[in-house]
Amino acid sequence: MRRANTGFADGMWSLPGGRVNHGELLVEAAAREAEEELGLHVLIQDLHTAHVLNKISDDGTPVVGWYFHTKTWTGSPKNREPHMCSELAWIQPHAMDPHTESTDHNAVEAWTSGRVAGWKCGHFLGLAREAAPHDAVPGVRDLHEHLLAASDLIARH
Repeated sequence: MRRANTGFADGMWSLPGGRVNHGELLVEAAAREAEEELGLHVLIQDLHTAHVLNKISDDGTPVVGWYFHTKTWTGSPKNREPHMCSELAWIQPHAMDPHTESTDHNAVEAWTSGRVAGWKCGHFLGLAREAAPHDAVPGVRDLHEHLLAASDLIARH
């Protein structure tokens, strides 16, 4: 998808995606975004983690990016958000356009090379379990709780 009129990486290629709504699981958000942006129906059981990253945005907000892949969907891709996407293209991972949003570009490269996480899992588990001053920044408590849930899931596998 070529981004347009969003205020972030406009004119660059990016993967479909968005924010997780309150009360929504990551896989549910991914399936919803595929439907909203592309008109594709994806079952959550057909979504598999492709890459996970953690970074600090330019404004200092902590970001966790969880990328999924699937081989199964119904429907044909359509641009269902033309006010935020100027065009669609099917691009092979090894032939990404240099004008691809950098986080998405890095996630695709990591996935195709077999690296799932953007950090060492042991390091991640330790960070998630540390006490954090999460009351100081709105939304960080939820992020910390999600990190704990993700670390528990990783620890079980």
